[in-house]
Amino acid sequence: MAKGHLAALRYISWCEYRGAAKRSLIMRRFSCTLIIGVAAAALMSFSPNPAYAQDDRPLHVDDAVRAVMQTLGTEDDAALYDFVDTHMTGLDQPERESAVAKLRDVRTAARGAGGDVNVEAEDDGIRLVLSGNGSTTQIKLAVSRAGVTDVSLVGNEKTAAAPGLQSRDDAVRGHSRALEESGFTPLDQFVVDFEDNHLSAEYLASTTPQDRKSLLSEIRDIAKDAGGALLNEDDGVIILTLEGPEGAADIRFTAETSAPYSVATIKVERGNTAPAIELSLDQLDQQLAALETQGLSGAVLMRIDGETVHRKAYGFANPQTERENTIDTMFGVGSRPIDFTIAAIYLLDQRGVISREDPITEYFDNVPEGKKTMTLSHLMRGESGLPDFHGLPTDWDQDLAWIDRETAVQRILDQPLLFAPGTGNRHSHSAFGLLASVVETESGMGYYEFLRRNFFDPAGMNHTGEYGELRGQATEDFAVGGGPSFVGEPNVPPNWGNTSWLVKGSGGMYSNLDDLMKFYDYIRTSGVLEPEYTRYFKGSSVSVDGSDRGFELYSSRDEDGADEVYLVVNMRGNSSMFRDLSRALNRLIEKH
Repeated sequence: MAKGHLAALRYISWCEYRGAAKRSLIMRRFSCTLIIGVAAAALMSFSPNPAYAQDDRPLHVDDAVRAVMQTLGTEDDAALYDFVDTHMTGLDQPERESAVAKLRDVRTAARGAGGDVNVEAEDDGIRLVLSGNGSTTQIKLAVSRAGVTDVSLVGNEKTAAAPGLQSRDDAVRGHSRALEESGFTPLDQFVVDFEDNHLSAEYLASTTPQDRKSLLSEIRDIAKDAGGALLNEDDGVIILTLEGPEGAADIRFTAETSAPYSVATIKVERGNTAPAIELSLDQLDQQLAALETQGLSGAVLMRIDGETVHRKAYGFANPQTERENTIDTMFGVGSRPIDFTIAAIYLLDQRGVISREDPITEYFDNVPEGKKTMTLSHLMRGESGLPDFHGLPTDWDQDLAWIDRETAVQRILDQPLLFAPGTGNRHSHSAFGLLASVVETESGMGYYEFLRRNFFDPAGMNHTGEYGELRGQATEDFAVGGGPSFVGEPNVPPNWGNTSWLVKGSGGMYSNLDDLMKFYDYIRTSGVLEPEYTRYFKGSSVSVDGSDRGFELYSSRDEDGADEVYLVVNMRGNSSMFRDLSRALNRLIEKH
């Protein structure tokens, strides 16, 4: 199989290290952590029962399905109690304990399923059928407009997967997802799940339990510390690269040639091979020009000792028309607006409008009992316990489908918690949606308006905006995203509709490298934020952002901030070049 075959499957996590602190933000929908990693855009299909036709299916049914699915992806009993208290009201204490026990059994059974989720309407409720990886789990859901009245396990069996039931790409996705998310799973449970649902019979027969546990323990340790992940394939070998504070490690595995495409071989390789790309400051332009002939498309901006030493664009903004990128070309910037949201919250805190230690009950009505201790700081630090995203299977796109602020807030507050606020750490894009809502309600102006008035306009950021707007630019001033998801003709942010509250506060914007540099310079040096708040934006950092529509953004900064580099690309199906070039640029600034 040719290198790059999995371009449409690749997923990248967004990671950032500021001193000892780490934020890990899963960017690709392929690794959204519902149950066994089913994406937020899961393959959900309702049976053709007229009562649940796609256009008129009752909203309370969608809400119930979403809540159950999210609860199955949690790890502790606090999430089960939260589900029962939020969605199964009116239970006395014995009934409550019984419901939690049943949910615990359902969750345990669901961990072995993978891939596809079907929702089937029945006369007295709903049946969720989770299938894949050689197993099928069926869950009966009794639902009324008042809420969920019962959740029970009605089937859980191992099945011999017939050829064609699962594609190879789906199987590879499932294997990779299980490996990446192993850091969130107890070791013994991970070993049992991976042996039962991913390893081939031949591999199990040729290895000892001790050797397998040792290998899977090593993989779990790597995944636990990883902030970023990248998936590639080279001549039939799938390469899952996990990036961490101490460097990168490759988990290399092969899949069987026929269904169910179980893992045939697997090993770990740490960064002990020669770099794929090596750069030098005196030959940087020539070296990047050579990469341009191999498909590099984007822009690079580098400062050494506070002075700009490289600022140039490469490749095509639109390969079809051969329109070239320029340094002014605008690109989608993935989750980089998280930093904009943090700056906005800091500014409101500095002005005394809000307090970061306030519970969210100060800003939202009807907060469920289990979330009443959640604070704004919990939302900012990944300690809220909220799941990563709040899209529904019925949203036509998990980033672009329009929902308003009120709908987003209600969805987020209705989500079962992964853990009690303040007791764990798991990044949540949804948390920044709540913070963006606080910016609007407490400032009295729109989120984007607040950013423009307080940061973008004073900093001279004239090429930064939200989806659906041009800001006086022409469509030709934007780079065309390389996919695998394509929306609009051409595939550029102004053609994606107004920024939805599915991503408001953590995405939904475009910019260019000059503007991004202006933002950080303004935050760090203008005095708009006091030193207490600018500390977050200073010190060493490594950040990676991206979107399924084909934009990738990388930046790195040293401890004193004198050396920093930005890379943005729109190239199609070349994630390995982005990864290798990002690493090479990081090594380059570390030398100076």
